Amino acid sequence: MMRLNQYPYKEEYKYYMLRALKANEKETFRNDFLKLHIADQIDIFAELDVAKRSQIYSFLSPVEFRAIFGGLDPIVQDECILEYDLKIKTDSPLYFQ
Repeated sequence: MMRLNQYPYKEEYKYYMLRALKANEKETFRNDFLKLHIADQIDIFAELDVAKRSQIYSFLSPVEFRAIFGGLDPIVQDECILEYDLKIKTDSPLYFQ
């Protein structure tokens, strides 16, 4: 795993990774994100808005997300549970607004 603070081009790496997330390039994002040390994954995830976190929920498996979730502040964990629950409901074909 790579630590961003030890990588000479950390800002560029983060930029292209988040660009892949914004462009909905799942495999590119996954490849770059999962190379990072878990502490860097947690930091990046915690900085994102709800829409981008929602994308990550669908890009990562529950097993991959487990380590990130475990490193989050308990208040942020509660937010994640609510966001994920809403995502599951709204992605369901049975969901009516």
